[in-house]
Amino acid sequence: MSTTASHIRYLPTAHVEPDPDQPRKDFDPAYIAELGASIQTEGLLQPITVRAHPDKADHYLIIAGECRWRAHCLMGIQTVKSVIEDTLEDDARRGRMQLIENMTRRSMSLREEAFGIERQVQLGDTEEQLAASLGMTKARVATLRRMTHLPQTVWQMLAMGALAPATVEAAVGKIPMSHVEGVLIRCAGKNVNQAAVILYDFQLELRQDDFALALEEAGVAAKKADIGQSLARQLMQVAQDIEKLSPSDRTNFARLIGSDIAAAVAHSKRNKAGAAFLTAVFTRLNVVMEPST
Repeated sequence: MSTTASHIRYLPTAHVEPDPDQPRKDFDPAYIAELGASIQTEGLLQPITVRAHPDKADHYLIIAGECRWRAHCLMGIQTVKSVIEDTLEDDARRGRMQLIENMTRRSMSLREEAFGIERQVQLGDTEEQLAASLGMTKARVATLRRMTHLPQTVWQMLAMGALAPATVEAAVGKIPMSHVEGVLIRCAGKNVNQAAVILYDFQLELRQDDFALALEEAGVAAKKADIGQSLARQLMQVAQDIEKLSPSDRTNFARLIGSDIAAAVAHSKRNKAGAAFLTAVFTRLNVVMEPST
């Protein structure tokens, strides 16, 4: 981006406007107030970047620096130091620049990231191009795009802090979208580790449902006395007993059974069903052994 002296001007703050297509929509008032106080005392260290307004003469739209402009407005500062950029008329390129700045500053919500990336795809960017520009994997770009299909209830739980962003990303990446809302409702209010167990258990449920359906279609009757259910009940009893232990006793317990677990995992590799069951056991035990948050 060019920052030559001929492009730097002190523009009337009232002649500068936010870009309506800016992917970031939410701004922290407390942060804007702190920034305004700093600018009033020390001046603006980094100018904002603007482009000519397409419909208003002598007016400009912000490409980067909306927080700094808002701080000027709040403090009643009449002019804002600006870089006038005349090489970003391409909507897709300008959108990428805005995404890069906001995501580098970690100032965007998960929802803003998701819909910002989806808009870039609609403007013609590919997932590979966005992954390279934004410094993320193509898989995460695809996951964020899928998030645009999340129902409003999930976004509300995120905004309230009932769900961690990492939990939502994990669910969208692993669970069929038709089931995501119901699973995330189960995760509400849980910490990240507890939510991970819920997601893992649901994946097992789906696989078990698929297996049962396959048996039914093959004409094989499922056993009424399922040994897996019996083992699961015993496991939950063990988990409850472990939860009653003091932190030091839990640590000692973990050391005592460490070698047995390692041996069980080694043998279970010959049996995929056994390996899946043991993985579920260890996942639950890890959560139980951690202090509750």
